[in-house]
Amino acid sequence: MAHLRPLVLGVEADIDGLRGKPAIGGTFPVGPPQRPTTTFTLNTTAQADWLMTLRGRLGMASGPWMFYGTGGAASAKIKVIQSFSDNCCGSTPLTTASDTETKSGYALGGGGE
Repeated sequence: MAHLRPLVLGVEADIDGLRGKPAIGGTFPVGPPQRPTTTFTLNTTAQADWLMTLRGRLGMASGPWMFYGTGGAASAKIKVIQSFSDNCCGSTPLTTASDTETKSGYALGGGGE
């Protein structure tokens, strides 16, 4: 007779508030070497305000241990800001663009307890 291990079913949900704004950018030369003072500046900042997941969990208990797999939906609110300016051909105003979206995907994992 086969020994059946206890099956464990569950649901997990979490939401996290996030901080930090990773940024990259700088000033770069443009044009022929005869005009080394012509430059443009480009800066990009990205931030995520929150991250949320909702996952099902399926596991098997063995003595004091439980091994499981988990999978479900994930969402995050993401904002990207870019700015551009240059000193070519007279005065060019600073140009800024931004976009905020809620992106959705999946979360997969597993482990033991």
